Amino acid sequence: MIKPKSNILNLMRMKDFGTDRTSFIRFDKNERTTPFPDAIYQGMLKTLSNESLTMYPDQNPLYNKLSEFLAINKDHLLLTPGSDAAIKSIYETYVESGDGVLYLWPTYAMIDVYADMFEAKKVKIGYSDDLELDFKSLIDHLEDDIRVVFIANPNQPTGTLLTKEQIEQLIQKTEETKSLLVFDEAYQAFSGQDSAVKYVKENPHIMVVQTFSKAIGLASVRLGYIVTQPINVNWLYKVKSYADINLFAVKIGEYLLDNYSVVEEYVDSVNRSKDMLELELGKLGIEIIKSYANFVHLKFPEYYDLDLIAKKMKSKGYLIRTTGSGLPAVLEGCIRVTVGPLEQIKLFIKNLLPLLADKNSRHI
Repeated sequence: MIKPKSNILNLMRMKDFGTDRTSFIRFDKNERTTPFPDAIYQGMLKTLSNESLTMYPDQNPLYNKLSEFLAINKDHLLLTPGSDAAIKSIYETYVESGDGVLYLWPTYAMIDVYADMFEAKKVKIGYSDDLELDFKSLIDHLEDDIRVVFIANPNQPTGTLLTKEQIEQLIQKTEETKSLLVFDEAYQAFSGQDSAVKYVKENPHIMVVQTFSKAIGLASVRLGYIVTQPINVNWLYKVKSYADINLFAVKIGEYLLDNYSVVEEYVDSVNRSKDMLELELGKLGIEIIKSYANFVHLKFPEYYDLDLIAKKMKSKGYLIRTTGSGLPAVLEGCIRVTVGPLEQIKLFIKNLLPLLADKNSRHI
């Protein structure tokens, strides 16, 4: 038996082959929770042809469309198979064994996994119990030996957002330390805050990672991108797999950029649903932890059995997340709920209320 490299041999990974979730209302993975309108779906299908299925896809039309959408030259863009692949390519290109990598904690779990995979020296900046980021500690830990800084903004699972002033202070500090600053903006569209893309043209040490999986709603096609200066794109391209963006991603990605109003309508409805959850469940003593993403955490009084509530909601057709799944995906003592449009959330609340009144949903 030939063993792998030691860093791979010792790497801890959870296997995620996926499960059949089609018969449930999926409030567990921060995807779009409703199908696209039928007219939009039919429009997507019409972008495909029999002939195109037999060819390696031409990515140029999507590059052109994305360049126009972001108002940035296409030589600042690199398409990737989802934002996860984007983050891995940054590690592959820039991080050597022993390099310092700084990131928020908890955050998107693969940032931590890749730090182990590439044998980085991990520097994690945490939150207080009330989810206040220790920003002073973040700045204080930025030294010359920090090679890359990963900032998920908004962050997951905390749902928190850096202020404009904090972002600009971070940009200045990382320029001084000659650190690469990466903004993971998977949830940015829900935040109401401008993208950090606007800082890229003047700052060669900044990269912005975006995805089509969350607000745009194309989790299944695996499409993301990096925005950075052309020299960085050229270096990142060296680790890029050949023909890694599939035809469906190219064509459907183009189509939704052309029909972006369907995304904007969905985002608006999700944000209004978050307000409704806070109003309705707050009346019952359930705290809704504020989130700038497409999910919220429900913090119940301690006497509720959260796992039992999640199990009962599953029997009603809802998938939700509780603490203890092995990943830093849910805040301690909370249920995490992906938020959908208003009508869907109204029905969710209606199904949840009887469980809250049922004494069997509480610890004995």
